[in-house]
Amino acid sequence: MTLALKLLCRVVQRRMDAGEALDDILQEYPRLTEAERALLLTELEAQA
Repeated sequence: MTLALKLLCRVVQRRMDAGEALDDILQEYPRLTEAERALLLTELEAQA
C-alpha cells in the first residue's frame, strides 16, 4: 500500500467516525481505481 493510500485510509476512517457514509466519501475520489478501492476497503475492514 502506498503512502497516499495509507493517508487516504486514515482520512476515510475519520470521516466515517464523524458519521459520513463510505459510499458518499468514495464518490469524492473519482480517480481511485477499482483495485485501489478494494485495497482501501480491505484495510478498513482489517481496522474494524
